[in-house]
Amino acid sequence: MRAGLRIVKSACKILILVIVLVVPVYVSCAADSRSKNLDDRCPVFVGNVVMLPESAAAVVFLVTTKSDRYLPITIGRYEASAILRSLSSIETPRPMTHDLLLAIVGRLDARIAGVTVTSIDRGTFKAVIEIEREDGSTIMIDARPSDSIALAVETGAALFVAATVLEQAGKKMNDEAYREPERSEPREIPAPRKDVTETIL
Repeated sequence: MRAGLRIVKSACKILILVIVLVVPVYVSCAADSRSKNLDDRCPVFVGNVVMLPESAAAVVFLVTTKSDRYLPITIGRYEASAILRSLSSIETPRPMTHDLLLAIVGRLDARIAGVTVTSIDRGTFKAVIEIEREDGSTIMIDARPSDSIALAVETGAALFVAATVLEQAGKKMNDEAYREPERSEPREIPAPRKDVTETIL
């Protein structure tokens, strides 16, 4: 058991070093190509998450707060379950993957400042996670929308969709494909769990 814990702790330390040394170099390139989409973006919230029957997929509906449009994004069931757990404030017996990522970010004295769905390429959505360091500097990490949304919901970080993406793939609220959530207002997002970091590291 102790040997297993040592292996886990060593793996976490290596992952932290990779993030500290490699991520800043990588994200600087990603930021240049995506920063232009952050200038014109719309705030959204998770209006609903629907599991598709007889499928390994689900659909998350991002609803704009200032218009009558929404953006449906197909995601995996695992990520959908993570989003639903956070929306319902359900804790798991052991930390899940997104909990691990948040614990690492916290140990680096940083926080998730925001998430933006930046573009769509041949049906595939792309997003960036904005991470704010203790000194106030911000880095942007290229990520899947599903993971990005899960992290944003868990931490209460702001969610955005680029205006160009809404123009290309957004739909009207009266579209029959949209299933109205129980609440018309954004749901209250739970605060990050303080015990996650202590449990992992």
